[in-house]
Amino acid sequence: MKTPSPTQEQLTATIPSPPSPSFQQGNNSKTLIIILSLLATIFFITSSLLYLQNQQLRQIKNITQSELSPTEITPHPAVNLIADWKTFEHVVKKNPTAEPEFIFEFKYPSTWMTEGRPGINKTFWTILGQEGWVMDLEIKDRNKKNVNEWIAREQYPYDIIKKISNSFVNGIIVSDPATIGNSHTLALFPIDDKMFILHISSDPPKIDKDPAVLLGQILSTFKLLDNKNQPKTGQITPASLAKIDVLSTEKWKTVYQNGVLFEIPPDATCKSDTRDDKENTQNCRHIYFGPEDIIPTTISVSEYEGGSRRRQYLGPDSDNGCNWIIKDAYFGNIKALQIAADGGLCQNGAGAIVTVVGDKFIVFRDLHYDFDTKTINRFPPVDTIVSTLKAI
Repeated sequence: MKTPSPTQEQLTATIPSPPSPSFQQGNNSKTLIIILSLLATIFFITSSLLYLQNQQLRQIKNITQSELSPTEITPHPAVNLIADWKTFEHVVKKNPTAEPEFIFEFKYPSTWMTEGRPGINKTFWTILGQEGWVMDLEIKDRNKKNVNEWIAREQYPYDIIKKISNSFVNGIIVSDPATIGNSHTLALFPIDDKMFILHISSDPPKIDKDPAVLLGQILSTFKLLDNKNQPKTGQITPASLAKIDVLSTEKWKTVYQNGVLFEIPPDATCKSDTRDDKENTQNCRHIYFGPEDIIPTTISVSEYEGGSRRRQYLGPDSDNGCNWIIKDAYFGNIKALQIAADGGLCQNGAGAIVTVVGDKFIVFRDLHYDFDTKTINRFPPVDTIVSTLKAI
């Protein structure tokens, strides 16, 4: 039996219809809106944070510029705390009728006053408006003892605080821990054949700073007036000193003696003793400036005793009938004293160049002074060697 063919309506009814796109499109649109909203929110938050951060950076920059702006700073000039201090000057004599051995001066706070006391060989300082004394100075014969030997002799129970060293003072600052109730701080330093003892007591007067610091400031102003023709202030300004011409030291060689180094020409020879055959650059005491040089330049390096270079070189009997010519000068950056005899009992014009480097006292002997022309005969190699001195 022949099966009848389905009609068009039947075919249409049996084929499933595709789903309606309206629901899927709605879901996609909502998702897109949500994503865009999130992105917009993130962008807004990020932009806001960046804006706030930028504003804060600008504020910090403005504050920093305001604080560092030169127009906002009131400069404070360096204050010289000792500029208005008083000056103490003293003449040291063996006895009241004797000629001065030396004259010295130093500065002390302007609120202090000096006073002497009958029967006591000391000078005292008091503070204006306070009872008691704050500082005293005593000068004793040291009998050729240095500071350490002096303390050992006196058997003082002192604790050494620090060493002090400048153009005129070479000593120590100590404290006395055995003293109960008071604070005693002392500076001890030799000048010629004398021992200086500068003593600060902070009780009963009160001082507003560390006594050791105060002593250091006072001693930084200490000047020894060791030339009778020198101005009262004892100051020799660099502008008033002669500047000795020196040579180039290129290719010069370095030699040593007793904690000091210096340079000599490449063709010069050092010896420790004039009888030595071999060169000795580690203990250079005699310098020969060539094979034909039979009279060397002699250099001595010893401990600086403190005080006058002239008196350490000439000794305590420096006024021994010789008319000494004494001239300070700069050899490069080294300040040295030129000493020569100009008549009197010393007629040969011999002399020396004397200087202090660190704690060393250095003498270049055989400085030649022309008695007839009244001038120092310069020898540039020696002048240049002086300019190279260094403590090691």
